[in-house]
Amino acid sequence: MVKFVATTISGQEHELRHIVQFKLCSNIVVPADSLVLNAITDDCLFEFAFIKMYIDEGLFFDGVVDEQVTRQRTTRFELRIAARSRVAILLDNQARPGIYKNISLGEIFERHVKCYGFSEMKADSNPRLEELLIKMGSSEWHVLDLFCKRTIGIKPKIGVNGILNLKKEWRGKSLLFKNSGGGQIYAEMIVVNRRYGIVSSVHYKGTDHKYSMCVTNPRAMGHGIVMKRYLEIPREFSGDGLRYVQEYLKGKNVKCGTVNILVPGVIDVCVGDRVTLESARVNFEGLVVSGVEHEMNSSKMVTRVETFKERG
Repeated sequence: MVKFVATTISGQEHELRHIVQFKLCSNIVVPADSLVLNAITDDCLFEFAFIKMYIDEGLFFDGVVDEQVTRQRTTRFELRIAARSRVAILLDNQARPGIYKNISLGEIFERHVKCYGFSEMKADSNPRLEELLIKMGSSEWHVLDLFCKRTIGIKPKIGVNGILNLKKEWRGKSLLFKNSGGGQIYAEMIVVNRRYGIVSSVHYKGTDHKYSMCVTNPRAMGHGIVMKRYLEIPREFSGDGLRYVQEYLKGKNVKCGTVNILVPGVIDVCVGDRVTLESARVNFEGLVVSGVEHEMNSSKMVTRVETFKERG
């Protein structure tokens, strides 16, 4: 069961009972989830600030309203809401430009995250950076993301509960897709192999100021792919050229091979969850969810799950 509750600027909650259609999108490369919803309501005009989505009474999406359009037709109102998850608050606010010296993760959290209502962080340690450059126009999220990439090598994740999770062992839920003998049923499975765009090697400047440093992509090895790139290391990654290249290759590899699954109905699946798919003809293990679309309209209610192999 799916339920939507919108909150006005004065704090009043209103359940939107007559949903015409909605689409909720999540992707591993986009920090904030996005929701577009159309509903019919008999209520008077309200200005909504927040909206929540529940699946089987469990909170699944908690977001800020970006745009609200209300159209009156006879005695009813047609409502359209566009919203993003609360990470959008960090994306929309700019950080103060400057250079940090000997800055810790805890200090980054206090100055750039906690002050926006995210009061809890889970991390394995409290690493430090000798220097962190914040360029003019950088968002608060960019500062957090940059610090995490340069120190612990992972992307930050803020769950629907508002907790910033930076634990390396976090793996999300484990899901089994299977049409017989237990597991989540699915309607369709599509395997996509993309050879174009997969970078085989990256060259960047070393201490000699020449392109003498090279990193090869293990995902391209053995596949007959030759596509080299020369990169300039951004100032923010000064001294961490290898880390920057590794992040670059990681982003390229997400799309090189995907297993896309179409599921009837709306199910509880999130980016970062682990997937096993079993059928009479093919089996996949160790898949990571990289994108999810939950959609409902007058003709269907489906969940589209995009996964990729983390290694190999």
